[in-house]
This record gives sequence, structure tokens and C-alpha cells, in this order.
Amino acid sequence: MDSDVCMSGRIVTSKGFAHDDFLMAVLDAVGLTGADVKLPRIALKLSKNRGL
Repeated sequence: MDSDVCMSGRIVTSKGFAHDDFLMAVLDAVGLTGADVKLPRIALKLSKNRGL
């Protein structure tokens, strides 16, 4: 697949540079993406190793 993140059932994988996309895919897979509107911004910060 020509995609940064791939999901198949319970398996989520990504290219080495797609940290924030991978985190959001995992959160989506466990049903947490709708829990907090701040999650995409937090995921981006965490993926760049900046912390909160």
C-alpha cells in the first residue's frame, strides 16, 4: 500500500516518519479519537518529541 499508515484488523503499522499519524490510528482503533478534541495536537507534539 502507498500509505503512511496501514490498518488490517487489529494490526496498525506505519512508515518510520509517520509518528503522529500512527498514534492517531492507534487511538482511533481503540475508540479514543472522539474523546478529546485536543488529541491530534497532542499526538503531533508527542511525535516530534517535544512533550506536552
